[in-house]
Amino acid sequence: MKQLITLTVAIILFSVNAWAQCTPNSPTGSPGLTPVTDSLACVEIGNPYSEVVFLENFDNFSATVPIIGQITITVDSLRIDSITNIPCGLTWAANKPSRTYYSGETGCIAVSGNSFENVGQYRLNIYVHVWATAPFPIGAQDFQGEASDVVGQVESLTGQSLGVDFDYYLRVINAGDPCPNIDRVDPNANLTASASCAPTGFTATISGNTEVCNSETTTLTVSFINGTAPYTILWSSGSTATDITVSAGTYGVTAIDNNGDTATTSITVTSNSSPVSGFTVTVLGDSVVVVYNGSGNVTSGSYDFGGQGTITTPEGSFVFSANGTYTITQIVNNDCGSDTSTQDVTINVIGINELGSTLSAVQVSPNPSNGSFNLKLVALENSPVSVKIYNLQGQQVYASSFDAVAGQASSQAIELNNAASGIYIIQIQANDALVTQKLMVK
Repeated sequence: MKQLITLTVAIILFSVNAWAQCTPNSPTGSPGLTPVTDSLACVEIGNPYSEVVFLENFDNFSATVPIIGQITITVDSLRIDSITNIPCGLTWAANKPSRTYYSGETGCIAVSGNSFENVGQYRLNIYVHVWATAPFPIGAQDFQGEASDVVGQVESLTGQSLGVDFDYYLRVINAGDPCPNIDRVDPNANLTASASCAPTGFTATISGNTEVCNSETTTLTVSFINGTAPYTILWSSGSTATDITVSAGTYGVTAIDNNGDTATTSITVTSNSSPVSGFTVTVLGDSVVVVYNGSGNVTSGSYDFGGQGTITTPEGSFVFSANGTYTITQIVNNDCGSDTSTQDVTINVIGINELGSTLSAVQVSPNPSNGSFNLKLVALENSPVSVKIYNLQGQQVYASSFDAVAGQASSQAIELNNAASGIYIIQIQANDALVTQKLMVK
């Protein structure tokens, strides 16, 4: 299966903003960035904030371009032009003043400050400029604009979906509140950052771990903003100290400053346990789809595909380059421990894959689509053609067949009625040809 190694991962390396200084990691040979947007800490109103994202630029990537076929595109450089809609009080900076990263180069971007922005999520507007070089007849390419526009430009060039979530968010919460999930569905959930903001009134905040493992304890500390010392403190547990040691539960505190002003706040500490691993695996030709089905609060994890490659998402697909039996190893982690599961899979289709001697061209368009698209192919010999479409859980969502005539172009209109947004895998079988393509439904 020809697989597009997405340029978007390099494009979205803009994704965070910065405190003043950060130090890049050493090159690993695995382009991308860490952490993903969902893993960024929330911005607590009135508390110092700092986050760093580490990036590694592509040196080149493979792309399957309609009609032309598979090519190698060299990423010459990527520049971060600007990042806007950052909660007021926070600033960003890259480790390089030029904010330009060349082929295979690593870098980092950090964000820091003290914000009194309104509570909510803020989708960052990231503007980038990418220079790349492709073989004739495509040649040099110059992509620039807001990240979503740049992704669209790359997809237009390749005729394929990059299949990567390039949105990045910062979430602002009241100090001590739990960090909410990002709402990617409702556009009204995205707020516009204020031009400026400042603290108002006497405020109490609680800091400390909001999770404990099983019956362990943690220390909570109350601190104050815009108050006048000394303070009279009363926790819901009855303690009058600044620090208290607690297990899982909800704890409130009331404080009175020297001016007689009152501030109250609370925090919930939850109990966590070690995660339980487990996954399903579906074999689709030369690729497999894995889906996590364990339990527990997993904070990180990975799949290793018999030493052939890894992914770090709860579900996803992987393409093997050779036949054989492989052991897939899943590791899941949280602050309380880790767990491992394995499953063996056998791949025995490589060698009859791709176009074989039956097909000379296969094209899916438009891609991305709304679920309605055309499958076009040219056969070199008469052949029945089978078309099957699977979701990333390995479930078949569509099947059809038709006859292709040697030397003639065939076109089939396909409707995925009520298909959910996401990535789907299309398998086209014609005699010795077995072609697998990815489809993005918006």
